[in-house]
Amino acid sequence: MKIPRRHLLMNGVAAASVVSLIGAQPALSATSPSTPQNLDWSGTDLLRAFVKARSSLNEEFTIGWVDASTYAVMGAETAPLYRLLAATWQKHRRVDDRTYEGKVLEVAFYLDFNTGQRLEKLTMPRTNTAVEVPNYRSGPSANKILLEDSGQEDFKMGAETQAGGSFFRAGTSYREQRLSQPQHDGADFLVRQTLGTRVMMQGSDKPGFFYHEWTINRAPWRDIVNNKVASTNVEVQYSSIAAFRPWMKMQNVEGHTLQNGRGGKVWKPDQLPRQLLALCKQFHPDLLADPAKVFV
Repeated sequence: MKIPRRHLLMNGVAAASVVSLIGAQPALSATSPSTPQNLDWSGTDLLRAFVKARSSLNEEFTIGWVDASTYAVMGAETAPLYRLLAATWQKHRRVDDRTYEGKVLEVAFYLDFNTGQRLEKLTMPRTNTAVEVPNYRSGPSANKILLEDSGQEDFKMGAETQAGGSFFRAGTSYREQRLSQPQHDGADFLVRQTLGTRVMMQGSDKPGFFYHEWTINRAPWRDIVNNKVASTNVEVQYSSIAAFRPWMKMQNVEGHTLQNGRGGKVWKPDQLPRQLLALCKQFHPDLLADPAKVFV
């Protein structure tokens, strides 16, 4: 199993409200009281519900998107870094009752905290170093969705990413993922996902890279329990921490990034938030034209 590409990129700053996503969010009631009821779901039921929300039970392309905020945390000091817009093309197929496997490809863009314009350079806190800010593209890469999993393997993200050395360091990855706390809350279904990885480099007792994420995924209950529906709308809320990336040139600073944001899923590129769609058109037109060719 490999950690999904989107989960290794939650590094952004939301300077403005997220652009509305046409027809892609569950109908949530702002006036109804929240009375979540825990569900005694495990195994096949829980996995199918999560795959419906975040991908599709059918082997079809869906696109996850994220609009996120990232801060540098250095001791008790925090500093805003940038806003991130990211999109993940993905498709999965059922292997057995406990496993879906497929491929994912992620692109991401780093934006100015105040203006929302794509960053080319950024002055980092503490070091006051002006660094070049790269765009990100990784994959297509093998991916699995499981109920729970942990293990270790060679960390290959650098080789699977354009300019991978700017984002990752090689080593041994100790990773985990888990689905938990399924709930029925009025018109909605909720489920939590925990993801994490630590990358240990040879000869060092400190991780060269780490990432840990916690998400709450909200989807329409009526679609989750409808066996004729293969893929539902979803609203994703998350928080995460991650090591400084190599391109940030923060190797001598003790600290990490702290992230929070929201996202969703669409079935067609033109349903993506407008600015994210415009950036994809500019830098990754092949994904918009025919993702199947890219995933060969």
